[in-house]
Amino acid sequence: METLIWLLLVEGLWLVAFPITFLLFRWLPDRGFAFSLISGLLLGAYAVWLGVNFGLPFNPLTTWLVSLAVFVGLNGWLFWRRKGALRRQLWAYCRSRWRLMLLEQTVFLLFFFLLFIVRGYLPEIRGIEKFANYAFYNGVLHSTTLPPPDLWFSGFTVNYYYFTHFMMAYLTHLTGVAPYFVYNLFLYTIYAMLAVGSFGLGYSMISGRRAKKVALVLGLLATLFVCLVGNLDTMRQLARPGERDLGLCSGVADNSQCFWWSPTRVIYDVRPVINAQGVEEILATETINEFPAFSFLLGDVHPHLVAYPFLVLGLALALNLWRSPRILLDQPAKVKMTYLGFIALLLGGTYFLNTWNYPTAFLIIATALLWQEWCKGRIYWRRLALYLVGLVGVSLTLYAPFLLTFRPFSGQPDIPPALDYPLLSAIGRNVGLVTWDRTPLGQHFLIFGLFDFGLISLLVILLRPYFKSGPLNPPLQRRRLSRLALYLLATGLLALVGNQLLFNLRLVNLLLSLSLGLLALGLSGGGVFLVAHAAMPVGYQRAKQAILLSGWIGLTLVGFALKTETLGLLLITLTTCGLLIFYGRPPRQTSGTTFCLLLTFYAAFILLPLELFYLRDMFESRGNSIFKYYVQIWVLLSLAAAYGIVQVALAARRFKPGYRVLWLVEALLLIAFSLFYPVIGSMARTYLFAEYQGLNGELWLQREYPADYAAILWLRQQAERDPAFRAPILEVAGAYFSEAARVSTFSGFPTLMGWADVHEKIWRIYDPLLEIEVAHRFDLAHSYLYSTDDLAETERILKSYNIKYVFVGALERSLKGEGVTETQLHKFAKFMRVVYDKDNVQIYAFP
Repeated sequence: METLIWLLLVEGLWLVAFPITFLLFRWLPDRGFAFSLISGLLLGAYAVWLGVNFGLPFNPLTTWLVSLAVFVGLNGWLFWRRKGALRRQLWAYCRSRWRLMLLEQTVFLLFFFLLFIVRGYLPEIRGIEKFANYAFYNGVLHSTTLPPPDLWFSGFTVNYYYFTHFMMAYLTHLTGVAPYFVYNLFLYTIYAMLAVGSFGLGYSMISGRRAKKVALVLGLLATLFVCLVGNLDTMRQLARPGERDLGLCSGVADNSQCFWWSPTRVIYDVRPVINAQGVEEILATETINEFPAFSFLLGDVHPHLVAYPFLVLGLALALNLWRSPRILLDQPAKVKMTYLGFIALLLGGTYFLNTWNYPTAFLIIATALLWQEWCKGRIYWRRLALYLVGLVGVSLTLYAPFLLTFRPFSGQPDIPPALDYPLLSAIGRNVGLVTWDRTPLGQHFLIFGLFDFGLISLLVILLRPYFKSGPLNPPLQRRRLSRLALYLLATGLLALVGNQLLFNLRLVNLLLSLSLGLLALGLSGGGVFLVAHAAMPVGYQRAKQAILLSGWIGLTLVGFALKTETLGLLLITLTTCGLLIFYGRPPRQTSGTTFCLLLTFYAAFILLPLELFYLRDMFESRGNSIFKYYVQIWVLLSLAAAYGIVQVALAARRFKPGYRVLWLVEALLLIAFSLFYPVIGSMARTYLFAEYQGLNGELWLQREYPADYAAILWLRQQAERDPAFRAPILEVAGAYFSEAARVSTFSGFPTLMGWADVHEKIWRIYDPLLEIEVAHRFDLAHSYLYSTDDLAETERILKSYNIKYVFVGALERSLKGEGVTETQLHKFAKFMRVVYDKDNVQIYAFP
């Protein structure tokens, strides 16, 4: 019944948002139907969030009234302004494209129930970040003000981008479904939104009425690549099951679980460090390269996961602008302002959802606007810049209540002495230089191998006309090359190889190696230039061939000189895609092809700086930077690769039979290898589908801690009768990813201290005094307040933190192993009254 109520509400939200997207996405074949639910959730949640910030109560009645006002008001205004035209257009569209609409609904429901079935074997809200996200959600759900209270740090508000959890609470108030069902239903909905959005975007990249079947194939392939496939690391494990590099399975009871976990830990940064004894040792730091199939299998309703469909929505807006025959900035003011408002709402929403997505979404939309003007032959830089500045300003203003209370938790206080200047110091605190070996090419292909194959195939097809005039003619003759060219080229290449060998043997440090690499680059670059000059034939077309080839060789050498072979290939991708986008031979490629190149360009544009820099945090590594950007890169490359494979498959009929069969076999094998992950990963994650448990995310707590769970339910019931009953509670604190803080997480009562390290410590890193306070509270809640015999001091500390309740349950009694006695656990009864005592669980309260 809960699932039915949920789906009915979701479908209603989808339909009421369609008239809005019908007008906004007018240049897409499905008129934005695939993106209506994403847009509707964004509009509805934002309107209620803004109302709560201006003093409205956050409850089911307010949520319904504000949502009705927004959608009835917007739709009524649109229908009134269009004087019946919109109604006729919608009716005509539904009559002519009902099959497409039905198909998109089918894709949504198919992926919703696919995850419903798989996650039904492991619905528990436990493990990794689930406690943290459920605590945020319960904090928002029971809050009367915003930002919501931090349930793990009583007396403080949340310092996190909590729009994800507000959306969950928004749908909870609309549906009336219990929170322990909502957690998983919301997860399934986000997955289905991503699937239908990917389908709609892939379908829209193919132009022309005659290409409907091809568009259908592309839409399905895009959905497959974005939502289902994994990387090729699963095949590496199957091929070499005994290999477990760098302890990938450490701490895992069953090695079969590695098949779902370790494909997201492919890249390890291996670097020398000096330990406390002054001895150099090798440190291997893992990075995180998640992808949607893993994220949804894991089941953490984390901001980066919820941001997936909203990134796709941003790409759909860019594609709509890309395909528009009209320049947006030439339109009447009301049209420009309408688009500015919606794009700003989306951009600001991406900042609020997952701040890391904001630059990507902005750059792609900005490039789409630039492309519109470029295609018309003239760029008005001033008005474009003003519009983009206004877009950023409005997007941030719309979410000002969040921005004014949020303190970023990136950066570190220490900086290198060379950067101890006003502007440079700010950069140095937030950006670090990668001074160790970067991503090996083999690891890059393990992650993105399927997509690289599709995109390289497409680039070969697109570049083929430029080499159609045949090979360089006359052929290279050694007699035409000067001795200087040969000496420079040979010396430079030997220097590059020797430098890499010396660095790997640790005979030279990084600075000296970079200097030698740049010197070798200059020598080899000069040799390449002279060789290209000698080989360049008469004639403009063949001159371009020589320039292009020498440029590619030069960029590859740059990569090796700067200690990363991946860098040169990324530079080649950037330059090639950029040239094809803006200087493709007329007639230019179709809008779908250029948009595919744009996605590839920005994927390389994001990957490239990750090889050189990282955003500093408490981990001081590339781990978080790679994590937050690789999830975006996966979406960009999967959509582009799906388009590339479809286009190359269409062109394969012109291949020689041998080449055609070879390419098709390689493509099918890579797709098949990538599909091993969702199959084997699901089996490992669910313990071979051992026990179907359903939808209740709290069932595990009821089974494993029945007495504690009964007490938590009692707390909830008291708070439902009297909201003033909800007050700070003391429970035992523990390590991150443990089951500590279970009372606050599942009851919605704030606690003195939840997970300190890697959570509260990160969220409060902006203030050194708060970092100290986090450590102090952890000591109090983890042991001192339960173990001390000083009653007066215990009472004073509890009252100083406004703690009203003390919880003594199973985890608190586990402190007996650390020397805490039963008498010490019962000491609270001497100055507090017992309000709950059942099955060896007590709750004490101040009168």
